Amino acid sequence: MSPLSLKLAPLYPINNGTNPAGPGLVTVGFPNRNRNDNFILKGDHHFNERHSIAARYFFGDSLQVERDISVLRPEWQSQSQYRAQVVGVNYTWNPSAHWVNEAKFGYNRFWQAILTVDHDKDPKTTYGINTGVSKPIDFGMPEIALNSFTSLGGNHGWPLETIPNETYQFSDSVSFTIGRHTLRFGGEFRRGSTHNIRDRYGKTRIRFAGGELSALCNCYPIDPVTGKMRSSSDLEDFIAGLPRGAVTGKTGGRIFIGDSERFVSMPSFGAFLQDDWRVTPRLTINAGVRYDLNLPIRERNNRLANFDPVNGIRQVGHGISSPYDTDFNNFGPHLGIAWDPFGKGKTVIRAGGALIYEIPHLAIFLGQNGVNNASTAGLNVIPTSPATGIPGANGTILANATNFPGSGLNWTVAGPVFQPSIDCSASPCDILGVTRHLRTPYVMTWNFNIQQALGNSLSLQVGYVGNRGVKLYSIRDINQVDPNSAAEALCGNCEQAGRPFATRFPFLGFINFMENGYSSIYHGLQVSVTQRPWHGLTYVLGYTWSHSIDFASLNRAAQPQDSNRARLERGNSDLDIRHRLTLALTYNLPSRKGWGQLLEGWQVNSIVTVQGGTPWGLTDGFANGNDISLTGEFSDRWNIFGDAANIKASPSGGIPFFNFSDAAHSNASCLAHASLSQLQAFGCFAEGGTVIVPPEFGQFGTMGRNTFRGPRLDNWDFSLVKTTKITERFDIQLRAEFFNILNHPHFANPFSGGSLGNVDPSVPSTFGFASATPDVAAANPVIGTGGARNIQLGLKLRF
Repeated sequence: MSPLSLKLAPLYPINNGTNPAGPGLVTVGFPNRNRNDNFILKGDHHFNERHSIAARYFFGDSLQVERDISVLRPEWQSQSQYRAQVVGVNYTWNPSAHWVNEAKFGYNRFWQAILTVDHDKDPKTTYGINTGVSKPIDFGMPEIALNSFTSLGGNHGWPLETIPNETYQFSDSVSFTIGRHTLRFGGEFRRGSTHNIRDRYGKTRIRFAGGELSALCNCYPIDPVTGKMRSSSDLEDFIAGLPRGAVTGKTGGRIFIGDSERFVSMPSFGAFLQDDWRVTPRLTINAGVRYDLNLPIRERNNRLANFDPVNGIRQVGHGISSPYDTDFNNFGPHLGIAWDPFGKGKTVIRAGGALIYEIPHLAIFLGQNGVNNASTAGLNVIPTSPATGIPGANGTILANATNFPGSGLNWTVAGPVFQPSIDCSASPCDILGVTRHLRTPYVMTWNFNIQQALGNSLSLQVGYVGNRGVKLYSIRDINQVDPNSAAEALCGNCEQAGRPFATRFPFLGFINFMENGYSSIYHGLQVSVTQRPWHGLTYVLGYTWSHSIDFASLNRAAQPQDSNRARLERGNSDLDIRHRLTLALTYNLPSRKGWGQLLEGWQVNSIVTVQGGTPWGLTDGFANGNDISLTGEFSDRWNIFGDAANIKASPSGGIPFFNFSDAAHSNASCLAHASLSQLQAFGCFAEGGTVIVPPEFGQFGTMGRNTFRGPRLDNWDFSLVKTTKITERFDIQLRAEFFNILNHPHFANPFSGGSLGNVDPSVPSTFGFASATPDVAAANPVIGTGGARNIQLGLKLRF
């Protein structure tokens, strides 16, 4: 037994076997503690009829301590401290009745440090483990991960310091009226910058996955079902002090090496020209064009690099002047019409379309955190030598999170566990690359609607809205392992030999590559009825039918199941809501004089929301480290047979699971679609005639992305308001607000491994189990949408 493991074992909570949820379970929970202080200052000054100025300032300061991932001790929770400031100044000048000039200046500053609560504790003196980490910013308990247990330590993604992000924006626009034309033109300059530190795996991560002790002693019993020697468990390997790869040579640890501090900026420019032309009293045309130019990101000391599939890694200033080329082709036209076909002001037909370019944000290039369980944070930590700009050796690279085989870890009390060598040829490094010809993503949007007045205060609007995202950013691993390659078979599934770039760039592991490979499409039918004030009643009733399809719904999305066929990721968007009905209503109750205003000033308000569920899907690998495809991406999906609509998330329990441990736990439908060995290893889900089974090793599942639908949302918020006038210029308003007044239970999509709506089938208890309300699942309890009934009382003094 390892003395270091025995020293760390008491950090696990004691299980006394009395948990009513199951004697093998330990319930651990800590309250979120959030402090937030904000204020706003606004000022407006009207010099004269030609000159006016408006200014505002916002300040926000917060300290949040939350269990953003499952942790076993309160000091391993995550802590976020931030301070946000926003300044805005608008100056308007009217030199004549035909000219208006508006100049704007904006500045925002965001400072944030995300750490674990124990970030100031040296793990050697506090916990008794010498990891080899010497930088105080990387202090704290390392993550010690056992597949079957909650990890020791906190989130390995920290420390993350943004100190600060800053954006300066200057713009000026001129409006000129001549005849039936109103011409507008102007320009904008924006400079975004960040001074940040991204030491992902800075506290280190050591993984125990099982199979090492049995491989070492070759003395475990033979499984009578499979005929193979049983593997040692992760717990047995931990007690023996054998991290993953200690015997088999696989990656068992990760540590961040080098200095990730960067000063990065990106300037952007924009200019536009448009004409509002009133062709006739019944027809108006709006036409214009905008040009946007976003220069490539830059670092003050040229500490950025990129990977080119032909030339390999190159650092800025060493053969390349920027990570990627500038895209100058960003012209965005727009056209719109408004037409009154009958000239009575009762009917209006509107139509329009535009092409809108995105302003990329810096996190796209600096924050691709672990999309495939890797450490490819961004272009800021590609391993390069300061002297040559290509991968260095013997302690010369700028920064990277380096993989260590378990055989290279010194798992002893004396330590250090890691002997930091940053020669990528010894332990292949993971990187992010960007195509040299990166284009600016844009959205094509179009709409058509008809608005009809129904009487003097009621109107109906029916419209169609569509948009299509083009050349959206995509991430895929162009160095994905081919488990069926001859080189991979020769080395015995060692992973590295099966990578396409293994011969030319053997020092690289994951090469997550950013391209313009994705797109999106949205179609929506929107109907609204608007009642303007009528006998004290006002309401807006709206209904939307829509469908949103994309390849990824986040800029930092999950890795494709198969990076060589990333187009198969096309599916329902994460926020695809097919049906949504809303009603916002206000009614001022009739008043009667007398009784000290008791029968005056009453108002009721209602907001009703009825909508369908959002999609969720299945990804095997991120919770328990399964790698069925043998690619090492941990983004595998299973095979599905039957109608996906039969798989319904429920708060009463997950989808029926069959583990095939004996005949009583088998299922004929499962056996018809998968081999017995795979079913014995991973199990099977079956419900309503639909079967979900694991694919064979070395294969990808047939299931698509976001296959299932989550629970619907039916919510009614209600408020009662009483206003009492004290004097002509002073009144008091009392408010009673009821959120989810019926206390109707709402549930979010199932989740596991900290990923909402993305469930790992290797944790059967979470698959299909809607275990949290939407507000809790979004880490916004009570305040967020979908929680239990919440009553809020308020008092307003108005003068």
